[in-house]
Amino acid sequence: MRYWTWLLIQAAPNKVLRDEILDWVGHGRVSLDERLTVSLSARDGIASLRTDDLDRLNDLLLGAREHRIPAFSFAPAHELRHLHNRLFYGRRSRLIQIHWAGADPAPIDPYYRRLVTLEYRGAINPDSLDNAQQTDVEQGSPDPDRLLILNPERLQLDEDVADRLSVNGCKPLKEYNATLLAPVREQADGSSYFACSKRRVRQALDRLWRQQAPESAPAALSLWRFIDDPLVRDILEDGGCVRLLQEHDHRTAFALDFFAREASRATRTDGWRMTQFLRFEALAHPDWARKLGEVLRQDLVELSAGFVRFGSSAQYVDWNTDSVRSKLDTGGPKQGMWQVFEKLMNALGNKRDAEAFRRLVLAQSWSSFTDVFDHDMAELLFNAHLFRCPWASEADQAWRETIADLAQEINTGAMLSPTERARSWNDLIWTEDERYAFGRLEYPASTRAHDVQRLRLLYPLGTRFRERLERVLVLDTESGRLDDGFELAGGRVLEGS
Repeated sequence: MRYWTWLLIQAAPNKVLRDEILDWVGHGRVSLDERLTVSLSARDGIASLRTDDLDRLNDLLLGAREHRIPAFSFAPAHELRHLHNRLFYGRRSRLIQIHWAGADPAPIDPYYRRLVTLEYRGAINPDSLDNAQQTDVEQGSPDPDRLLILNPERLQLDEDVADRLSVNGCKPLKEYNATLLAPVREQADGSSYFACSKRRVRQALDRLWRQQAPESAPAALSLWRFIDDPLVRDILEDGGCVRLLQEHDHRTAFALDFFAREASRATRTDGWRMTQFLRFEALAHPDWARKLGEVLRQDLVELSAGFVRFGSSAQYVDWNTDSVRSKLDTGGPKQGMWQVFEKLMNALGNKRDAEAFRRLVLAQSWSSFTDVFDHDMAELLFNAHLFRCPWASEADQAWRETIADLAQEINTGAMLSPTERARSWNDLIWTEDERYAFGRLEYPASTRAHDVQRLRLLYPLGTRFRERLERVLVLDTESGRLDDGFELAGGRVLEGS
């Protein structure tokens, strides 16, 4: 396994770091020059690009390949989104345009929300450009909370180097006057849930879902998208997981658990990555880098729309997909979930994606000799390769039933809204109530804990489930909208995942 990482430099690297770099990548592969100090921000919507040496910034842009300088930003992602394609007017009528990697619809780099490119657009009148948003580049002390690290170095590391750096709480990092981010796997193994071919199919499925899904996506879809984000991927491949939180009388949220290997057995990058996100200050980085851990953690929070909590677990979760049974069940009906998935495959619209879907799910659950369809195996394969339950290697009943519901809905041409879905369930009584965003649900005594978990997965993250009376739920998105008359009365705690 090979890894790569980002090295962020401000001052010229000290001797310890220079010697390490030579050991990692050899001579002439990394620039060891001091970087110009720059900041980029959009506090309160006000764009700012600031440096204490405007002339040097201009010279760097003019001398850069294609007049473009890559950079690593400490600004919040929502500010960088506001700054994408923004034009800054520098000295001698020189225009600098900002490009944010977060605008890429299919990013690969886990830290893509941090990556920015400064592009020299020429010495022209800014009024001649279509984008009317120009701001002067400022001369002055850069904002220390919105630093822009120019020319970050992307380093490839062998597995033994990544192991050595990771052991004992990343102690070698404390001797550097630069910042090295936790290494990232170059490519997931083909048996991994995160293998490239499987990710491409999931991206195609997501495009299909986004075309038809209502604005408020079910929590299951939100979790599915969250675990496939590049920033989360290596956390999970280290052995982490995502758990649905079902705390009684709280909004539906989820926990991202980092795998906490015992220190004596620490290998590779799991401990490093957890420390980077949760206890960055323990790595003793230079003062200018102290805010980076908070910034990276905030990227996870924004990705979850604010519904993620962080934790650690000593239980390793395997994201390998080779454990699905391979023996066909010959006693199933001719029509069932296999045909649902076949219709879903045909809707993808891309031959390569459809062929990968067929190979992963349909080909292994159908016998061309006997024309037997194993619908149960088709579901298992679909969940294992394309819609993984984020808290277990094999989908539990609530997750499996939820995904089956969503797959059948999407085949009808439009997914249901939460209200439409509640009205369609024969065993639930839904009542509109203007005090609650999603009304009231009354469920029968036979309803089990996994059925309520399924409700949580089918309603959007943030839905507040409160039991007003026995077997009566009020569903809302804002706790402040509930009045005193609907406070919890003798409810019960439902067991979560």
